[in-house]
Amino acid sequence: AHRRVVFNGNGYAEEWIAEAEKRGLPNISSTVEAIPQLVDQKSIDLFQRHKVFLEEELHSRCEIYLEKYAKQINIEGSIALEMARTQVYPAALGYAGSLATSLNAMAGAAPDLDLSVHTEHLQELNSLLSSLKRSADALAEALKSALAAEEVNRSARLYRESVLPAMGVVRSAGDALEALVPKDRWPFPGYEELLFRL
Repeated sequence: AHRRVVFNGNGYAEEWIAEAEKRGLPNISSTVEAIPQLVDQKSIDLFQRHKVFLEEELHSRCEIYLEKYAKQINIEGSIALEMARTQVYPAALGYAGSLATSLNAMAGAAPDLDLSVHTEHLQELNSLLSSLKRSADALAEALKSALAAEEVNRSARLYRESVLPAMGVVRSAGDALEALVPKDRWPFPGYEELLFRL
């Protein structure tokens, strides 16, 4: 009877998702989808039949777990927003400003110099700075919406569906800037320092 849940392959691979569907098994891919399974009628019946939890206790746990999830993502999102706005953005903008000053000085000293490659570098920095600013603003809005949701299930879903993806976009822009900004201007240890020097 339990053979349909036994799988000896890679449980994270696409093949298992297809296989699970074929076997009639659910594919719960996030915490926000998993937690409400506590109050699914089958779960309630199981816990009550074995005298583990009452239905009220399961509903209480579900609400507490969803609230804990929402609070955790709120903290992570708020810190990501603060890091982007108060540390990454100013550091990258400062570097872009000093690069622009250097390019102006070079153009003034030798007007015939070909500065196109350096100008492209400055344009790339500017594009990433704009991306970081826009994505940070979008993250702030997503955090605000999720925090304003009155119902805990709705709030947790907004954190999962809006805040987490917005954090990923901020992260992508920050990672791209980290590859361009000199280490002495970057406000955080890089991956190399984190892995090998700290």
